[in-house]
Amino acid sequence: MLAVENVAVTYRDSNGQKFDAVTLEKAAFSAGQFTAISGPSGSGKTTLLHALSGIVPLASGEIWWNGNLVSCLSEAARDQWRRVNIGYMFQDFQLIPELSPLANVALAATFGRHQVAKNRAEVLLEEFDVPVNRKRTFELSRGEQQRVAFARALYFNPPIILADEPTASLDKENGRLVTSRLRALANSGKIVVAVSHDAELVNASDCNLQFSRGRLVPDRAL
Repeated sequence: MLAVENVAVTYRDSNGQKFDAVTLEKAAFSAGQFTAISGPSGSGKTTLLHALSGIVPLASGEIWWNGNLVSCLSEAARDQWRRVNIGYMFQDFQLIPELSPLANVALAATFGRHQVAKNRAEVLLEEFDVPVNRKRTFELSRGEQQRVAFARALYFNPPIILADEPTASLDKENGRLVTSRLRALANSGKIVVAVSHDAELVNASDCNLQFSRGRLVPDRAL
């Protein structure tokens, strides 16, 4: 279980004034659960994913993973925890355009297991119908790049999948493919949390957290 208690993420505006980007008193994400997070742009959805993954430090509060407090870890330790436990799909993909799709998916793998990394990457790309023979990722369409990002998130078979607008660049058919895959991952016992404006994805989820101005709409609390 991934649990959140009294979490706040604070930023500074252009005048140097602090403001709370996200405030969440309590939430729990369980294995086998598919959670959708929706709300207007700028409401704190992506910031919440960053907090859950340890990408940004908390101003206050705690995040627990299977009974272990992870929010107090150093930045290096959080990076290691994230590498092992979280598959993250960024809204802007964060792929390296000059590398091949194959290299992007296998980039985080141990160098000493290059062949294993290549084989695993090939299997994932084929599952998402991405051509594995392209030399450079920037030659792919945005929809194909989004599917490369999804394949990369699954590379280490992590127990937690965090996805930021995973269907935003896809047509309906491929959007349904990604939604179906997220649903299947949850059914297999993983924690799946997806930020999305896609009604079909939200409807496929087990619960929908709605955010407004950095806070959870009260009647949607877990």
